[in-house]
Amino acid sequence: MTESTASADLAAALAALTEPHKSGKVAAGQRRYTYLMLPDLMGHARTILAQHAIAIHQTAQTIDGHIHVETLLRHHDGTMWASGPLTAPQPSDPQQLGSLLTYLRRYSAATFLGLSGDDDDDGQAAARANPPQRRTAPPLTADTVRDTAGGLTTIGELRALWQAADNAGVLDDELRTDLETIAGQLASNVPPPAQDEA
Repeated sequence: MTESTASADLAAALAALTEPHKSGKVAAGQRRYTYLMLPDLMGHARTILAQHAIAIHQTAQTIDGHIHVETLLRHHDGTMWASGPLTAPQPSDPQQLGSLLTYLRRYSAATFLGLSGDDDDDGQAAARANPPQRRTAPPLTADTVRDTAGGLTTIGELRALWQAADNAGVLDDELRTDLETIAGQLASNVPPPAQDEA
């Protein structure tokens, strides 16, 4: 297949993508809005993209204390398109890290696919004079890293958590062994890459 066929398939897939139902709901003070939940977004995108021989996946990594999430589209002929990284400072709390990864994945995919992630407030949330104060997260411990790691579903999420544990100084030999075991379990759930036709 040629690059023009892959590009034509991508254009057709993007044209077929419609706004999925926004099932997430938030009430923050007087502001209420809906947003597109990550499983709804990815399920919708995968269904439409697959009809055009395109797969979607995401990577996450930590670089210099920042989480970088990238969305990638791959055509069955091997042509790949990358969103470029969406970046935010890495929190030390595992729960905040999980929330941040979900947030970055949702916005990276939605933006790359040309979909709206949440209700448009015309910049009002960004322009608030008194933003809410952030709570200070409790210190990261080996136990919280283990608890969080057990619920992760991708190697990228585990890498980011591993880096956070290392940065917090809680990555000892026992925790490293536990995380390596979880990495093996996650890796065994990943299908092998498609073989290129000769």
